[in-house]
Amino acid sequence: VSSNLVWIFTLFLYVSFYLFETYSWGKYLIFIISGIIFIFAYSSGRKRIKIHPFHWFVLLFGIFCLLSSIWAKSFAMAFEKGITILSILLCFTFIYTYYEGKDIDSLLKVIMWGGYIIAMCSIFTYGGVANVTMMLLGGIKLDNMLLNVNTIGMTAAFACIIQAYYILDKKKSISILFAIPAIIIILATQSRKAFLLLIIGIFSMFIVKNM
Repeated sequence: VSSNLVWIFTLFLYVSFYLFETYSWGKYLIFIISGIIFIFAYSSGRKRIKIHPFHWFVLLFGIFCLLSSIWAKSFAMAFEKGITILSILLCFTFIYTYYEGKDIDSLLKVIMWGGYIIAMCSIFTYGGVANVTMMLLGGIKLDNMLLNVNTIGMTAAFACIIQAYYILDKKKSISILFAIPAIIIILATQSRKAFLLLIIGIFSMFIVKNM
């Protein structure tokens, strides 16, 4: 039961980073969810936080961003980026404490379902499937109403790539149905990055699987 709860909280955290981070209360929500995951890790016997080179690299980069605010054209932007990077480091340290040594499959599903949720939220924001499809057929590019369109497209593309991995691995489930709106939103964003990521990612996976 606890592992399922942690998975749900991790999924919510992943989605929150995209949908709620820009709100004033979003950062607090992210920290609360991360803290809950850490509590589960602590209660399951993982009472030590292991520090790896990854932590040091991100920490130093975050500090550099903070220091760069001294000579940056925009003090607020550089300082905000530094705080964001250090916040992400703290949150993912809590997540790493729980998931270290565990099967990566659960994290892949977090990214997949998270991408699907963001795609569905995007479709709802732009007026539903019918409206998004009409915009797509009319060649109208989505604006940045919810998120940057490249971000929406990339998260949906990652979700579809992971879905393709499960299909190639013969692990079919109802989740494949959600790939349809995800592909629609990728096309509607007209994001070249997302489209290339989707094509190259699936093609590369197919090649590796058949080697």
